[in-house]
Amino acid sequence: MGDLAFPASVMFLKFFCKLFVDQRIGWLDAGKAILAFPVDIVFLSLSFGSAILYTIPSSQIKDGATLKSIFVIIITCVIIAILTILLCKKSDAALTQNRPIITAVLFLISYAISLCAVFGAISVKVFLQ
Repeated sequence: MGDLAFPASVMFLKFFCKLFVDQRIGWLDAGKAILAFPVDIVFLSLSFGSAILYTIPSSQIKDGATLKSIFVIIITCVIIAILTILLCKKSDAALTQNRPIITAVLFLISYAISLCAVFGAISVKVFLQ
């Protein structure tokens, strides 16, 4: 968990800079930024996963984990990223249409998926060793 402290702090710094540097924001702007934050989390997890995959020596990859396994992991990550983007856009539209229950449900699902993506990316090494 300590490995996430620095990248998470950088993400929150980016989030707060996006919100507060050289602009005035309203509640709707802040809400939309919070609803879009899982996209940033998913792309952080993609960068974690790709960095971890890059650093694994081929001698440490078990025999069953072939290029096909790595390709499946990458395609799964891309699908998760697209799903998260879709959920964030739908929750943003629901917020704009003043549909709070749908917004909250989509918000919770997108955050759950993005956090699972982070933990999956960190443990991608386990799948290949």
